[in-house]
Amino acid sequence: MTVPNTFVNGTPADADQVNESFNAVFRDGCLNRWLSESVREAREALEYWLHEYNHERPHGALGGLAPFVFFKHGNHQPQEQEAA
Repeated sequence: MTVPNTFVNGTPADADQVNESFNAVFRDGCLNRWLSESVREAREALEYWLHEYNHERPHGALGGLAPFVFFKHGNHQPQEQEAA
């Protein structure tokens, strides 16, 4: 299954917010979870985390679905997020 690249609509500041949000999720969900003693171990941990992130972890912008499930059901547009 191939998911097309998408771009953040809005200003560069909006893109920065999306990037910072992902970086925080990646740091908390992957980097802070495992201590790797080699590049191979780090790759294995990353592959595990990517699978979990895309197939199991619910995403608020996708109605609480994992991306794989969201796109498998024919959805192609994430829900609009309300401003906080």
